[in-house]
Amino acid sequence: MSGTMPPKKLSLIIPYRDRQDQLRAYSDHILKYFTHDKIDRDIPIAVTVVEQEEGLPFNIGAIRNVGFDLTREFDYHCFHDVDFLPIWTDHRYPAGPTRLLWFGAEVRPLEPGSKIGAFHKRDTYFSGVVMFNREDFECVNGYSNEYWGWGSEDDDMRTRCQLEHLKIQHRDGYYQSLQHKSEGYTSDGALNEIGLQNNVKREEKFHAMKNDGTYKTEGLSSLRYEVLDMFERTKIDADKRPPNLISWKHVKVRLFQGEGGQSKEAEPHRS
Repeated sequence: MSGTMPPKKLSLIIPYRDRQDQLRAYSDHILKYFTHDKIDRDIPIAVTVVEQEEGLPFNIGAIRNVGFDLTREFDYHCFHDVDFLPIWTDHRYPAGPTRLLWFGAEVRPLEPGSKIGAFHKRDTYFSGVVMFNREDFECVNGYSNEYWGWGSEDDDMRTRCQLEHLKIQHRDGYYQSLQHKSEGYTSDGALNEIGLQNNVKREEKFHAMKNDGTYKTEGLSSLRYEVLDMFERTKIDADKRPPNLISWKHVKVRLFQGEGGQSKEAEPHRS
């Protein structure tokens, strides 16, 4: 007796803090995006916005890990920065770690209107919008939780993939960039104190990861957080709701440095 395999389910994870205008733009855009007739229209998706509470510096690697942990039952996960809107990209199931974003991210102005920008190299860029199947993300033990403030967590992840012999794939999607002031550079294009500190940490961690395999115990397996609130969005007009949308949740979490904290899923309230 034969049957059709059910479609792979995708978890879209949006790390977030203090960018309400960009989150609003992304939310409106992604709903329209998946109503278009294209190759990824029928993929079952769930959107999870993971917001880090105020207090500690923003830690996007740990927030991505939280999003994965809360949607671990999904087949694959797309970690999507809130400041990029997909115009054309391919969300189909990836055989390995896959970077979706390229066009729109080649050069990023350090702040709106600035002629000075951060230049990226196509062969090494692994940031902005990336996808993992569940097995590969668990294999590399997720992102590092040790980069606070800005930068280097994506280079750290690329190293984890290399050490596990996972070849990073490129799909080179087209995106609209929503500009904002960079948290890692000064206005003249030099790394600021936060960027420099994380750069030094990345170099130190690279040698430890390569020689001692420290990434196997630091990352998803050492994540410590608490869910403070969970909101489930249910009121979406029928003509704006993609037929493949499973759920839309906004989760606010508290991260912990060092000892303490655990995963506690709050009961969602709906609207």
